[in-house]
Amino acid sequence: MLRHLTGAIALTVIGFGSATSAQDLVIAATGGSFEDVLKEAYITPFQEATGLDIAVASQNSTVGPLKAQVEAGNVKWDVVYLAPIDSEVAKADGLIQPIDYSIVDTEGLREGAAKPARLAALYSASIVAWNSESLQDIAGPKALFDLETYPGKRAIRSSTPYGVLEIALLADGVSPDNLYPLDLDRAFSKLDEIKDDIIFYTANEQGVQLLASGQAQLGIIPNGRAFKANADGLDINYTFNGGVNFVDYWVVPKGAKNPENAMRFLNVISKAEGQMVVGKKMAYGGNNPAADEKYSAEHQVHMPTFADNAEGLVTMDSDWWSQNLKSVFSRWQAWTLN
Repeated sequence: MLRHLTGAIALTVIGFGSATSAQDLVIAATGGSFEDVLKEAYITPFQEATGLDIAVASQNSTVGPLKAQVEAGNVKWDVVYLAPIDSEVAKADGLIQPIDYSIVDTEGLREGAAKPARLAALYSASIVAWNSESLQDIAGPKALFDLETYPGKRAIRSSTPYGVLEIALLADGVSPDNLYPLDLDRAFSKLDEIKDDIIFYTANEQGVQLLASGQAQLGIIPNGRAFKANADGLDINYTFNGGVNFVDYWVVPKGAKNPENAMRFLNVISKAEGQMVVGKKMAYGGNNPAADEKYSAEHQVHMPTFADNAEGLVTMDSDWWSQNLKSVFSRWQAWTLN
């Protein structure tokens, strides 16, 4: 569910919320509607079942605030939600502790979901979407660059090169198996083909509005935003074919005051029941595939973890991005501004 500039570049410390050391568990989520869904799906049921005093601190899923706490020796959070690249940085910088898999049950989880110090949280995707009032079904990313067949503006988020560069390369014929390391010259050259027709947006809501209003005919937005827009009756349709899959993670900071309660919470969020609440409301997948099997056929087609959709997605190499983000981001900024 990538939405932001990673903390690998911007290490600005934001507020730590109102949580204090008196709590039994402090969860750092992302605020807004997503945090509300997390409370409904996991946090409130866990609190009611355990009687623990739980606090939720809002942050933007970047590594900067976590890094500041650990380095200061004043860790206020017990469980932290991080975007893919930020979780790689947290691992590389030694900011997080191993997951205790004697408490967190991994049986039945997706392959690769249970990493030594990170537990997969949400599976989302950057996908090609379009204004459904003026365009029929689109096969995949090549349409984004076909100005002759599909004239009109393109909506692309200016702050996030990840996902965009991959889609450009896929549209240019690069095989998913050979996508990484990214051929940056080729990706930017492909994007040059449509640069004069791009409307850059800064927040996902803007991207949705550009497409729904017809100001842009096609664009790249998160699948959850596209799902909600479609469900709300807006003129937006989308495809998972040629999209880029992202995996966000839960981590436990080094120096967390309540690590055992953190592990108990991670065990709960790995169950299908809570993940179904998130999936139904936001169309983001969880680490337990048992949830996918329980959705209706009508809802499965909106899920990035549904088998037919997952086949068309490429998973972002967050390790490559964590090692290359600063240089790529600098190039991306220069390209979007010139």
